[in-house]
Amino acid sequence: MFPFPLDHIPFLTEIASFYTSGFDKIVFFFSDTFLNIKDVTHVFNGSGDTTYEFLRVFTIIIISALLSIIFFLTADKKINYHKLFDYLILYSRYFVGLYMLYYGFAKIFDGQFSIPGYGKLEQKIGDSSPMGLLWTFMGSSKTYSAISGYLELLGGYLILYKRTKTLGSLITLAVILNVALMNFCYDVPVKLFSSHLIAISLLIIVPDIKELYAFFILHRPAQLSYEASSDKYRLVKVVTKSIIIWGITVLTIYQHFEYSKTYGSNAPKQPLDGAYVTNVFLCDNDTLLPLTTDTLRWKIFTISRGISNVKKMTDSTERFWVQIDNSLKTIAFASQKDPSETWTLNYIDNGNKLTLTGTWKNKNISATFSKKTYDDYRLTNRGFHWINESPYNK
Repeated sequence: MFPFPLDHIPFLTEIASFYTSGFDKIVFFFSDTFLNIKDVTHVFNGSGDTTYEFLRVFTIIIISALLSIIFFLTADKKINYHKLFDYLILYSRYFVGLYMLYYGFAKIFDGQFSIPGYGKLEQKIGDSSPMGLLWTFMGSSKTYSAISGYLELLGGYLILYKRTKTLGSLITLAVILNVALMNFCYDVPVKLFSSHLIAISLLIIVPDIKELYAFFILHRPAQLSYEASSDKYRLVKVVTKSIIIWGITVLTIYQHFEYSKTYGSNAPKQPLDGAYVTNVFLCDNDTLLPLTTDTLRWKIFTISRGISNVKKMTDSTERFWVQIDNSLKTIAFASQKDPSETWTLNYIDNGNKLTLTGTWKNKNISATFSKKTYDDYRLTNRGFHWINESPYNK
């Protein structure tokens, strides 16, 4: 869990970075010395299941076991272990609860799942990765994604308050079990982190396990233990907790809302966003027929969220960053493999038709396309129906 929350507090991130860089050296030492695994790097690329992360967990287990033995043999017997355990539970509640708030708001404001882009809609299902298929499934229904987010918020808020921490842990555990199951079954590289959230949620439930067993399994009356804060510090604790929880709530909502204004449903609609099916394609004044062996002729290309996928007749696809200049009527394409490779084409937009002209990879091209929008796809135009006379399973 550590260095949470230092890595999320702006003026304390340097401390977290110092800890992380120092611990990296320990991980590399353990991997090299005990496992003979060399050339391990710690990169931030969106994956939480890298070789480094597994080695980090292994290192933490070894260090924790050694420190526990040393502490047990040398520590003062008068130490109040129950109090230390209470602090551990408190830290765990904030770790799980605040992450639930983060992921919950991310789902509500399209920060995690958003409507599939045109490139994804034009991709064959068989060519999609399991993770890509899951993201398409979740993003195609904003309602389902938002409800998932609200359930995470419910568990997150409840777990942050002492009176409702047990109920919050049970809700969070149920939600995270489903998330972890999807991560494992669809190869989403957050398997380690979601597994940790499950383990920590179970840890929070441990103090009440006897009462929960008596109530749910034995069907006997049971009362959860609750220790109210002392009157001396109660007001200070309430104010501090409120500032932390609701301050983070406001900040998280603001961050995700700003993100949704750029990439989500609140982003401004770009006139050229869509999928374009080739009607006529001229290369150096020669009309290219739609032959599946042609490596020059475009079959279809998409523009969505600043990205363009160009699919050739051979079904090979190239990905580009695009910049559209509406005043000059130009589209600049930059290869994602090599951003130094750029081409600029002139365009004429006639609503449902688009014409591109210019130099493309040392060839003079002129092509016309028919435009497809979200209204032209079953996945995005089907909507909800109370009554279905027959299954609409296409």
